[in-house]
Amino acid sequence: MTEVVNNFNENNDLYYVRLVPKTSGYSASLAGTLKGSNPPNIVQIDDRYFKNYVNEGYLTS
Repeated sequence: MTEVVNNFNENNDLYYVRLVPKTSGYSASLAGTLKGSNPPNIVQIDDRYFKNYVNEGYLTS
């Protein structure tokens, strides 16, 4: 994934991707981040948590 992000950043002047790898406690950390005032633009969400994030209003279109 690091290689993909680095390649993207090298080839795009308008956008920058900051990869924040998380393995342990990702779901709890993500929930806290989504509740904050500056959530990430892109996240990976496990299917079992997706509906809850929608119901809580963390994800919008």
